[in-house]
Amino acid sequence: MNGLLVKLSLIVLLAAGIFGALFANYVGYFKTIQVSETDLGPLVLLYVDHKGTYVEAGKLVAQVARSVHSLGIGEVQGFALFNEEPGQQETLSGEVGVVLKPTDVARVAGLLKRYKVRDFPQTRAFTAEFPSQSSASLFLGQKRVYPLLRRAAEAGGQQSPYHFEIYDFAVRTRYFIPVGGR
Repeated sequence: MNGLLVKLSLIVLLAAGIFGALFANYVGYFKTIQVSETDLGPLVLLYVDHKGTYVEAGKLVAQVARSVHSLGIGEVQGFALFNEEPGQQETLSGEVGVVLKPTDVARVAGLLKRYKVRDFPQTRAFTAEFPSQSSASLFLGQKRVYPLLRRAAEAGGQQSPYHFEIYDFAVRTRYFIPVGGR
């Protein structure tokens, strides 16, 4: 009986280890992250001001995206522009919402009572991307990507005035910090 219990315990532990490794791979734990320099924008942003947690920011992005979809506008990308580095403190401030195609700006006029719209100018930025398979991917991504982006900026003698994320829903998150100022 003890031999059977030991065998069952080993099988359960092995299965848990395999499942854990597969899940870690799924959320991007083993992904190699490459930092590069690129242009961000110009973009048209439909957003709300945000002060709260990273999770609350995600709920607001989803709310703005649902509002845009209700107007018959197809695929949009979500975004968050934080004044603080996510993962470094619990309360974040900034803007969250969706990136619009310039041709869709007139179609969202009815939403301007609830949301703001603005142009985001083209900016040179350090960037990296991470898969966005689940909420676990979002948190893992910020923990793995931001230190690399911060190091790239600091190597150039810079500090980031903001942190920008663009969400290609269920595909990837692209992370940006500006080269230079705002």
